[in-house]
Amino acid sequence: MFGAYDMERDTLVGTFAAHKNWITFLAFLKWLRRRYRSREVLHIVLDNATFHLKVEVLRYAATHRIKFYWTPTNASWLNRIECHFTALRKFALDNTDHRSHDEQQEAIE
Repeated sequence: MFGAYDMERDTLVGTFAAHKNWITFLAFLKWLRRRYRSREVLHIVLDNATFHLKVEVLRYAATHRIKFYWTPTNASWLNRIECHFTALRKFALDNTDHRSHDEQQEAIE
């Protein structure tokens, strides 16, 4: 799951992907960009996944009013979305035995 926490609206949104790589991350950014007015700058806090630094991703962000901020290594707890993922994991995933990714996605949704 790729997720974004909108601090102004206090909402968590996301998309599911079979694999996390620069292609699926770029698709997520395009999906997220369409959710907001094009004149708004999107401020996105990221961890240090290498696919966030792919040239195609950085180029898209630069040309679509998206500004990235990276958390220091081993400090993902600084990202406000992490507390939401912790709650999501606790209430939707802990003590479960999902038989497929689709079943797991359904529980999260």
